[in-house]
Amino acid sequence: MFQIKDFASIAASMMNYAKATQGRITDFTVGSVARTLMESPAIEIEELYQQMWLGLKEAIPTAVYNGFGFAKLPAQAARGVVSVSLSPGPAQTIGAGARFVTGSTGYLATTDVAVTTGQTTVLVPVAAETAGIAPPVLQNDPFAAALPRSLGAVAHAALQQALPIRILGWLKQSM
Repeated sequence: MFQIKDFASIAASMMNYAKATQGRITDFTVGSVARTLMESPAIEIEELYQQMWLGLKEAIPTAVYNGFGFAKLPAQAARGVVSVSLSPGPAQTIGAGARFVTGSTGYLATTDVAVTTGQTTVLVPVAAETAGIAPPVLQNDPFAAALPRSLGAVAHAALQQALPIRILGWLKQSM
């Protein structure tokens, strides 16, 4: 099992080895020349342990994916609900495909939503125009929409991104 050693453990191991294998150098107190000569490489060895650990953490999800022959999942569109404020008026329908834009990301209504006479707020389910990673949309983020009677639109709640795949405790973004 791989175990990360810290600086103190590495330096102590080096000094214990020196004490056990020779008898000429006996001063291993803090600040001594012998101790300093052992602590210097111990710092670098600790850095190597950290780099090795980070490399392993990055390699494991890919190795599991490749080792079991899993195919990459297709990207999914971010989904959520947009709350549209309307001026009072006659009944209408917000059709599937109605476009809502926030920042540089466009979202399309996924179903027809009926608006009754006098209704001033309606919730519209939406999905991103393009699948994959989209910028986060938080609750009450504004949307632009070209709808009759529209006074404005905001995200009803944070829009949900396509969920990452969890394999053996490691995260692998779906692509």
